[in-house]
Amino acid sequence: MRAMGLTWWCVGMVLGLAIPAMAVEPTVLPEPYAAGPVASGYVEVSGVKLYHEIHGRGEPVLLLHGGLGSSEEFAPVIPALAAHYRVILYDRRGHGRSYDTPEPFVYAAMATEARAFMDAIGVASAAVVGFSDGGVVGYHLASAYPGRVTRLLASGANYRVNGMTPATIDWIRTRMTTAAIAEDVPGLVASYAARGPAGGDLASFLKRSQDLWLRDPYIGADELRRITIPVLLLAGDTNDLTPEHMLEIHRLIAGSQLGIVPNCNHFIVSRKPALFTMLALDFLAGR
Repeated sequence: MRAMGLTWWCVGMVLGLAIPAMAVEPTVLPEPYAAGPVASGYVEVSGVKLYHEIHGRGEPVLLLHGGLGSSEEFAPVIPALAAHYRVILYDRRGHGRSYDTPEPFVYAAMATEARAFMDAIGVASAAVVGFSDGGVVGYHLASAYPGRVTRLLASGANYRVNGMTPATIDWIRTRMTTAAIAEDVPGLVASYAARGPAGGDLASFLKRSQDLWLRDPYIGADELRRITIPVLLLAGDTNDLTPEHMLEIHRLIAGSQLGIVPNCNHFIVSRKPALFTMLALDFLAGR
């Protein structure tokens, strides 16, 4: 994981649309996973090799990363979570160290992949913590596969395109090319090139991600209404998703909790890891 240690920070500049400001705020990663994973390696799901790690012991908590990123996005919070839970991470198809196929990225298929990954490592059910795209995958997983998700924390996860701010949508429409990404987020180009044996085609990866983010809706309102487990929705109050949209999701998922984090953008995990950890542990414990 150390060879790609800045992946999550570089990707963190993308959807926040605060690239100039964040470019002068380098984030120093903690020594990741100080004790090392208790298990790691590849599992094969539907013919695709997915990289995964497991940290700590106890009740399972599955962490689902955001778009363009990898499970390394959770580096700042893994040690605290792993002190209490069996923390399970994997890189989705085409992301991080996992292998890719040419098929489009589709949220429902990502949820099917998540369920199959859980089967492959022998996890019948788990609490899920999802960031951005990972949160949307969490919505699908909880809605389509009742019983597999015991509770869901979804951070920065919209369900319609217009839940994002106009500036964010414009960035996705105009800057999701290899040349533009090389200008806006050069670290992403470098990290993608360092994928090792997984390899991959960056132009295809960006185009499929762009298509995913502009394809409406990410999940249907009726599907959200089917979610009956405890749900905590989080979002920052600047730049990316509108509070009004998050309130709409809160109303669709009966009994859900909603937190809007002040003075924070899309990337609560990396920008306010202590707060995120506190909220996550409180929610996972059922308090």
